[in-house]
Amino acid sequence: MEEPLLTDSDDGDDPVVREIPIIHSNHLENYLHLFQFPLQRQDSKDEQVIRKCFVKPQNEEIQLELAINTDSPNFDVDRAEFILKGTFQDTSDKDEHFKNKIIDRVLLQSQKTIKEANKYAVATYNGKEIHLTALKGIHQFRPIFPYMGKGQKRKTETDANQDSDDDAGPSGAQQVTVRFKSLDERKQPTYKALQTKKADEPWVECDWNESHSTPSCVERLKLISDCADDLSQAKVLSNSEYVKLMIPEDKEQAPLEPTLPSHVLSLHSLRALPILEQCRLLLKDGK
Repeated sequence: MEEPLLTDSDDGDDPVVREIPIIHSNHLENYLHLFQFPLQRQDSKDEQVIRKCFVKPQNEEIQLELAINTDSPNFDVDRAEFILKGTFQDTSDKDEHFKNKIIDRVLLQSQKTIKEANKYAVATYNGKEIHLTALKGIHQFRPIFPYMGKGQKRKTETDANQDSDDDAGPSGAQQVTVRFKSLDERKQPTYKALQTKKADEPWVECDWNESHSTPSCVERLKLISDCADDLSQAKVLSNSEYVKLMIPEDKEQAPLEPTLPSHVLSLHSLRALPILEQCRLLLKDGK
């Protein structure tokens, strides 16, 4: 014999054991950001020590200075010193970036991955309700090595100077192409202009608080809404009443009446009156 099929209305072996209300919290709605860090081992979370935090408020960019555990058995001291010597030729630049004369930190810079971050929320469960807070931004962090770029740039300039000295000779005429931009293209900012705008904004240093610190615990309490209203009204409503409560009916707006003298009635207002009143007003005006 075939077993009967279970419908959606049948509980079967998976009954509903508890209903948890969902509450919208708006305390941190305009300040809550989600940070996505690079993948790492589960047992290495305690090894991350963030020394400094920098922010560009207008461009919404964040930079974190992450310390490297130089006492770890996995840290190669000789390799770190070799990279440092090959990157910095000037001792003053080396002391500016690494005061301990060893690569003991790495920089993480954020990139915005989602434009409309308010479509996502963070949920907090306090044992009774689930409180949702919409996100202001989602940032994905990636390591950057600005000191490596300086060393590579210096090497490229040296090679270019040597090539220019070798290729020096009589100059000749060269063909060039001139292209004029339209007015619409001039109004649109170019990629180079946007990058220049980002670079011109200075970094603002901020205070970084660990997750177990007192300021962090105080801010986490703001994820819980202060709303203490009765949330059980939806359980006693019928299906049609619940739909009307969630989606109110559109109310027809009365058309704007033209400005007429006080003794003159518009045709639209006349049709809205009872038939006897219409006849009375028409006979009165006819006299």
